[in-house]
Amino acid sequence: MKTKSTLRFVLSKALLVLICVSLIAAGPAQGRKTPDQQKPDQRGRAGSDQEIQTEADRIVEQMMKQDGIPGVVLAVVKNGKVVVEKGYGTKSTGSIQPPDKNTVFYIASLSKAITAVGAMLLVDKGKLKLDDPAGRYMKDLPRAWNSITVRQFMTHTSGIPELPRREKKQDDTIAEAFKLAAGLPMAFKPGTDEKYNNFNFAIIGRLIEEMSGQSYTDYMRSNLFAPLGMSHTGGGILDRFPNHATGYDGVRGNLKPGVLDVQEFGWPSGGLATTLSDLLKLDEALRSGKLMKRSTYEQMITKAEVGSGTPGWFTHDAGGIKLVTKNGYGTMGFSSMYLFAPERGDSVIMIRNFGGKAEIQSPANQIMAAVLGIKDVGRGATGDDEGR
Repeated sequence: MKTKSTLRFVLSKALLVLICVSLIAAGPAQGRKTPDQQKPDQRGRAGSDQEIQTEADRIVEQMMKQDGIPGVVLAVVKNGKVVVEKGYGTKSTGSIQPPDKNTVFYIASLSKAITAVGAMLLVDKGKLKLDDPAGRYMKDLPRAWNSITVRQFMTHTSGIPELPRREKKQDDTIAEAFKLAAGLPMAFKPGTDEKYNNFNFAIIGRLIEEMSGQSYTDYMRSNLFAPLGMSHTGGGILDRFPNHATGYDGVRGNLKPGVLDVQEFGWPSGGLATTLSDLLKLDEALRSGKLMKRSTYEQMITKAEVGSGTPGWFTHDAGGIKLVTKNGYGTMGFSSMYLFAPERGDSVIMIRNFGGKAEIQSPANQIMAAVLGIKDVGRGATGDDEGR
């Protein structure tokens, strides 16, 4: 009897251990909660590819109807896979042809983010350090700006003055702009505040020229665009391609063709044109790590100590998910938005042939929220400006 009782006791203990092991192995669904499950008010279920397409169609069509936007191209990437690549509307108001992935658009201040990638390639090769004073690399800066770091110019924490508005001429030079700016007071001490200033990236374009010994256009083509097969990307190139969109300014019901008003030295800041297809090539190259070392990439998407700007981009938290963003408004009647979640491989890219101030950030954010499976990605900062 004693032996049978002992055996029953041992068997019952063994059964209890098996039950405990089974509960542990069952994982979060049976017991523990994952971080996602601990936020039921914010996290949801990311949509299927078809659900994302349907939601994107709804959001874009509503935006176009509300604001009278002629045409839009949109790409959505989920976990590294392109799930939406589509054109909506028309390339121009007098046409019935829809834009497609190869239609050339100007992208306004999204140009700054592309220029930043070019500058980071110099960092990647050890030719440039973000925290060095820019005067170490450039000989023609106004003297008072020599100690401002490369990072401060790229994150809009430089404090340089806003250039006064004046009639733009296509033959203006950056030397003339430097001369004009040199007599103006600083907006704030470098590194103590953040104020978006288009001229910061005219300076980065000039720095690229000084460091490479090439024109900005030639450097970007040979080091970034050509290696990635971005054959429809560059400064002032829109009219070279039959398949291009016409940009419009104004308001719904009263659209007027956009006017070329970016000098060549402003191309790094707001004068690049490209296609949805080319931006997807860049997106894949950044995500895969084939363009630059991971450490260099991390520098590019890490915000400065002040504000929310990174070298060329902006960043904010969306329900525990890091989002990196950049928009562009106004250049020759175009606007653009690019946002991505670097830790998840998700991206949304939108370009429109409409340069008015009608929202582009909110529709793009709504699409990203559907991709991430969250209610709201928040507004964050994107560098809202006039694109020049």
